[in-house]
Amino acid sequence: MAVQTVKTYHELLERVDIIEVVSRYIQLKKAGTNFKANCPFHGEKTPSFIASPTRQIFKCFGCQVGGNSIRFVMLIEKISKWQAAKKLAEMHGIRLDFENISREEIQRERFIKINSQVAKMYHQILLANKSSNAYKYLTSRKIAEQTIKTFEIGLATNSNQLTQNFNKLGFNEDDLIRLGLLSKTNGRLHDMFFNRIIIPIKNKNGDYLGFGARAIDDNQQPKYINSKESPIFHKGSILFGTNIINLEQDDHLYMCEGYFDVILPYQAGLKCFAATLGTALTPEHCKNIRRITENVTLVFDSDKAGKESIKRSIPILYNENINIDVSVLSKLKDPAGYIEKEMVSELKNELAHTQSCIDFLINLYTKGEQFLKLNDHDKISLVDELLSVSNSIHDPVRKDIYLCMVSSRLGIDVETLRRGYSKTREAVVTDSKEEKITASDRVILQILAIILTDINMLDNSIKKLKELQSTEKYTQWLQQIETYHNSHRNTESTNYVRFSEEIFEDSMDERLKNELEGLIMSSSGESNISPLLDDCFNRLKQLQKKSSLLEKINLMKNSSNQSEKDKFLKEIRNIKSGMVEDLQ
Repeated sequence: MAVQTVKTYHELLERVDIIEVVSRYIQLKKAGTNFKANCPFHGEKTPSFIASPTRQIFKCFGCQVGGNSIRFVMLIEKISKWQAAKKLAEMHGIRLDFENISREEIQRERFIKINSQVAKMYHQILLANKSSNAYKYLTSRKIAEQTIKTFEIGLATNSNQLTQNFNKLGFNEDDLIRLGLLSKTNGRLHDMFFNRIIIPIKNKNGDYLGFGARAIDDNQQPKYINSKESPIFHKGSILFGTNIINLEQDDHLYMCEGYFDVILPYQAGLKCFAATLGTALTPEHCKNIRRITENVTLVFDSDKAGKESIKRSIPILYNENINIDVSVLSKLKDPAGYIEKEMVSELKNELAHTQSCIDFLINLYTKGEQFLKLNDHDKISLVDELLSVSNSIHDPVRKDIYLCMVSSRLGIDVETLRRGYSKTREAVVTDSKEEKITASDRVILQILAIILTDINMLDNSIKKLKELQSTEKYTQWLQQIETYHNSHRNTESTNYVRFSEEIFEDSMDERLKNELEGLIMSSSGESNISPLLDDCFNRLKQLQKKSSLLEKINLMKNSSNQSEKDKFLKEIRNIKSGMVEDLQ
């Protein structure tokens, strides 16, 4: 069968089914004409995620995220629009022949390719130098050659290989500097990585995003460095090891701190570890974790710094509705050490016997002492510490569950803890700069939803909006639908709901797009929608008159000139009279 070729996002969306796409990632259940599921983008126990086969869009009424098939893949894979289109095309055996790839997407593809080639260069250098200190270091840590090949571990020597060879390799100097592979000092180029073991860092799709580099000489500081921040490398959101994770046997992710805490357990058959890149766990990390599993065991190093990392991570994981427990390794400092000393069974046993996060925190603050045996000062300090964690938990239900668990462990009445929380919590002032959706915006979005459902309503709507002398923003949105419709008149689809992302891509922010999708999904589906459209325009007309009325009232109040006041009063009476006539 011939491979289908598509030239636009529109054509691609016409050839994919959102139910099939979403079902590849989450389990959907039939609910009337639609399908429901627990939302993959935020923690919830009651399904509020809806996918519509008739409208070919999805919408979560919990977190308000929504869109078409491309948007879903973008969000769940955390990739660009172009990458999502590529992934959808691969799923359906479609070939893309796009001419409208953005400059950013082209750049991202180029940067990933550069990192891939550089990773292979460093890897070949290591394999060609098995007598090097780098290779000896890896073997001293019991890392097998096959593992070196699996993770494409490499070597950067002191000879500036990249600086000397980037032209031959077809690389651009500016690109290498932006990716943090080269540096320029006093006009002279040099390699950023030298005398270091190089570990490629990939996302779960296997894209080469950057590098981690470990010093070969223990006197070389810092011991570990990462690629610098770049358009494709953001260490506050990347987890090392997600490309090799396999949780089929046990839907449980073990979060650790170091590269070798992922590499060595993997070699021993434990393909369930991931690591942050030398940073504290962030909300962005947690969003990526939720795309893998809802169950996490924290296995950070058992030293003081590791325990503090666990303490900071607990509320962040809580806020993503992730189930947390903690493994405090008792025999060795980190997972890698167990594998090096051939203590795989001991590591498995330690991982099987975990603590709840509450028990971990209590043990951390009491140092193993029983709560009742502490003096009053230490008891109060412990409760304050536990309540300080609850301050960081945003969801009120999760917060209450946490307080109930603390109550159970310490034998303190939960109401007392709630009162204590209310008194000790820090006042958080939220300076939200996000504008609210106005009543007029909501009405025009309802009009757009009706038009997208039935494009035959477009011409009449443009005419009515002109009569209302509406704002430039509203006129632009209708013109964008008209332009899109005119360029796709001969296509199969007459329902433009699934293409709203493309139509309003640059002119409508995420709030408004999400509101539009919600209005589409919750619409009644009546066959005769002309009365609904007329009602929307009548409401819009009333809102415009109300806005004008308030403006005139303010002008009258602020005016010190009596003749001006009389003029405004007359205008106010005329507007009110018109509003009454409209209602009759």
